[in-house]
Amino acid sequence: MLLGLAVVVLTGIALMIADRLTGGTGVAGIAAASTAGNAAAVPAIVASANQAYAPAAPAATILVAACVVVTAILVPLATHWWASRVRVAGNTVPVGEAPPDVGGPGDRTGLPVGRE
Repeated sequence: MLLGLAVVVLTGIALMIADRLTGGTGVAGIAAASTAGNAAAVPAIVASANQAYAPAAPAATILVAACVVVTAILVPLATHWWASRVRVAGNTVPVGEAPPDVGGPGDRTGLPVGRE
């Protein structure tokens, strides 16, 4: 449980900062702060590739599986909470509209503009 909480908090903060530094609102950064479901298979895969890790594989699998469950619950909640804060602050753009700087000077999105 604590490891999953640490994954959400530590990676969530780091990814939120990275998202904001690259022009985002931070919502995508928090949304990415989860341990993916297939990660639980990684300890067994590593142990099959190198037998030196075989004794640690069962315990590592349990830890990773616990992180998967905890982050699967916490990440959507944290993402919703942050998206609500950003929306209240008025930093969002209505769906279907491009932010005013897309295609203009200072555009860092790399998105195709398609305006005529």
